[in-house]
Amino acid sequence: MLQTTRTQKLTLTAIFISLITLLSLVPMQFGPINLVVLLFVPLMVGCQTQGLIISMILGLYTGLLSLVSSYTISTSLLRFVFNNPLVSVLPRIIVGIITNLSFRYSYKLLSIKLSLKTTTLISSGISSFLGVLTNTTLVLGLMFGLYNGTNFSGIVINEAFIWSIVISNSIAEIVVTTLITPSIVYALIRLFNKNNGQSNTLTNINK
Repeated sequence: MLQTTRTQKLTLTAIFISLITLLSLVPMQFGPINLVVLLFVPLMVGCQTQGLIISMILGLYTGLLSLVSSYTISTSLLRFVFNNPLVSVLPRIIVGIITNLSFRYSYKLLSIKLSLKTTTLISSGISSFLGVLTNTTLVLGLMFGLYNGTNFSGIVINEAFIWSIVISNSIAEIVVTTLITPSIVYALIRLFNKNNGQSNTLTNINK
């Protein structure tokens, strides 16, 4: 959460939405790495630097993109699973809430004894880990709960399949997001507090 003016807040939100859209809808590769693993970085940064309402909006937007793409551009054999907003939309709204609140309260707790930089980096790391873990748990849990045993074009939703997604995709998302997000959040807090004539202390984190 930053000390930002209304204009700065709207600008930042627009940037986060643009990045989420780009990473969600435009296939990008960097060598063997699919850059879709970076999808949660702008979402985590937005949820940690903005208020709870904007965090929920960013989560909702991410979920709606997943829902719309499942009907339009997705070629995944599992696209029919994400036609269900309980799987594609609801978990992302909850991710926004968990990410925002976990950053806010871990920041308050850690700032009692630690410096701004250390507090921000650790709080952001914790929040990013919990945010992506919440997404993984809810999406895969709902997928399993609602479609266990269902055959989608030769792919059967079962426990083995769920674990294969965790190993091949979810772990990478958690690691990448947790490593990249904290430094961006710290840089934004320093930048905007400095530009707005604020000192980098806990009192400049929005309640």
